[in-house]
Amino acid sequence: MVLLDDSLSMSVKNGSESALQNAKAALSDFVLGLSNNGSRDQLTLYLTSDPTHPVFNGEEIDSQKAAEIVAEIEQRILPSDRPANLNNALLEVEKGLDGPTASKLNQVVYVISDMRQGDWPAEEEATDEQGVTATLRRIASASSGCFLVDIGREDDVGNVFVEEVVCKEKALVAGVPSDFEVTVRNAGKREAKNVKVQFVAGFQDGGEIPPIEETIESLPPGTSQTVPFKFAFSREELEESELGSEPARIRATVVPASEDLDELPDDNARFFAARVAPGLKTLIVDGDRLPSRRDSESFFLAHALSPPGDQLSGMAVDVVGESEFENLRLEDYQVIYLCNLYRIPETGGQVADFDASADADEETDATETTTSPAANSSDGQQLSRLQQLERWVANGGGLVISMGNRIDDLVYNRELYRNGEGLLPVQLDDILGAVDESSWVKFNVEQPHPVMSLFADSDSPFVELVKIFRWWDCTISESDLQEGRVNVVARFTNPEGSPAVVEKKFGQGRVFLFTTALDRDWSDWPQDHSYVPTMLELNKYMARQTSDDANMLVGDALEQDLDLSRYELQFQVTSPDDATTDAQAVPPQDQTEDQLFYDAKFDEVDRKGFYQMVFNRREAAGPVPMLFAANIEAAEGDLTRADVQGLQRKLGDAKVSFISADDLLKINVDDARIHLWPFVLALLVGVLALEQFLGWRFGRSR
Repeated sequence: MVLLDDSLSMSVKNGSESALQNAKAALSDFVLGLSNNGSRDQLTLYLTSDPTHPVFNGEEIDSQKAAEIVAEIEQRILPSDRPANLNNALLEVEKGLDGPTASKLNQVVYVISDMRQGDWPAEEEATDEQGVTATLRRIASASSGCFLVDIGREDDVGNVFVEEVVCKEKALVAGVPSDFEVTVRNAGKREAKNVKVQFVAGFQDGGEIPPIEETIESLPPGTSQTVPFKFAFSREELEESELGSEPARIRATVVPASEDLDELPDDNARFFAARVAPGLKTLIVDGDRLPSRRDSESFFLAHALSPPGDQLSGMAVDVVGESEFENLRLEDYQVIYLCNLYRIPETGGQVADFDASADADEETDATETTTSPAANSSDGQQLSRLQQLERWVANGGGLVISMGNRIDDLVYNRELYRNGEGLLPVQLDDILGAVDESSWVKFNVEQPHPVMSLFADSDSPFVELVKIFRWWDCTISESDLQEGRVNVVARFTNPEGSPAVVEKKFGQGRVFLFTTALDRDWSDWPQDHSYVPTMLELNKYMARQTSDDANMLVGDALEQDLDLSRYELQFQVTSPDDATTDAQAVPPQDQTEDQLFYDAKFDEVDRKGFYQMVFNRREAAGPVPMLFAANIEAAEGDLTRADVQGLQRKLGDAKVSFISADDLLKINVDDARIHLWPFVLALLVGVLALEQFLGWRFGRSR
């Protein structure tokens, strides 16, 4: 039984060949040696990248089979981009010792590793029964022999690599500069000087622009440094898809000045799948929409978020009334405002007459609908608009509620507050303030908050300039405040200190409440210079994080929610090597077969690079692409040598034989049988004892 480390670090050269090539050559010679003795030995070969699927499992070796095994070892086993988990692999070997194909007489285990600290952690205690050391000790006890083959280098191995690419924006918007950070790490033991860092970005079908390049003058050993980049995707090249954004590819690459400082070039690049939208999708539901737009509840808010003219705010704003709000897909938006809305509509769109199983058999088609993917509950019943809104917020959406004179406090308290269980963070009481605007209050921000930062300083001129004439008084649950579910961002300066701005966590999203109006009916705030920057900051703060949705590690699964009322059940996946795989969406575990909201999932993410899911529209022509990026786990770049002597001490008297890299090619068939003689001796002793016993027994009977 052989466990071969095929992690990325095995591609580091040890002599003229890589560690993995040396291991494959020795393993091939070993197999050929087994085939020449006619003993019908069996081979089970595990890889650390995928130990649950052995390359060979109890394969009987003869001269013909040996040639096939050697050819497959050479062609199939390559350095893997998957993260190595040595202990999981050893546990699979341990299971194999008791497997149906294992020989009970003479089981010998070989573990071939380059002995990196990430696989053999020095901090692991010898008494840790779940650790690598304990597992190896049990294997040695259960087998006839256990060999740990050290194929790695003992000298310093230099490696400079891209550790992380981070987008600092919540969403990427065309035409608006976005901040990125590229972190570079020097995992070697020598200083790296004049390290070039290149940043390349471009839309998927529009080609790449020349790289932006920065230089790290000095990167000390064992340290990381973050390099900032700023980039704006062109609005002219943007072709917004049905999924609301255009895929774009970003690649950050490190170029060390000297090759000997970077002996693992396979981790020099990191990939980032960007989804670029024409603007941060924002919905304003106007509860007091009037023929004169300037008098409408949403006029100043809409103009603050998306001002007329050529200046880009990065927001894409839709304004609708209450009746239009009933049928909109909430999933198309990142932020939703409910402005002086009398009540939430009862319904939330129509449910299509759709049969997913028939679609799978290509027997029927579905009817197009505007219902959101969350339009149905797990029992197949249509959700109300309020239930859909709650689910949307719980999944990460940002909901802003502003008050006004059209609010039905009984409905809000019963349906939105719901004794603290609903979206509304407060219980509404009465409207306070002066109808004739003869008196007013101001904002009082007691603790720093990014949205109300312009009012945080009591000396700020905005505190005195903004006048609020009317507002809703309200009550906040003490338990909600104490347990951190609700936060009072600002209060008014009336004697009671009425809450002015209140924030509530709701699932993965949040709700932001203004107890006054956002138009000029109850305050003069929309005319003040603080209004526009505050609303822009609010929108950015409330938007859910989408810029990093499409990025993962090799070994993770690609996942995308799929609305089957709009897209076909079948989809395609293109891998970094341009191979195409057909796949089919499946119903979520918590829903039934007749749901419209399915999971498009792809598990075979084995290589770093860009992956693309392609969905097919039901009625409109043309495919809809969705881009993903898979990267190597950053820890794989740490090539620090394990403490081999410390490992030997922790193993104690366990029968584990350490073989150095120099001795690796000396492994021969006799080594595989060095522990066979105890079994043979025990068998002979047993036969002799039995013979003596039978002789004594029959002798007495005569």
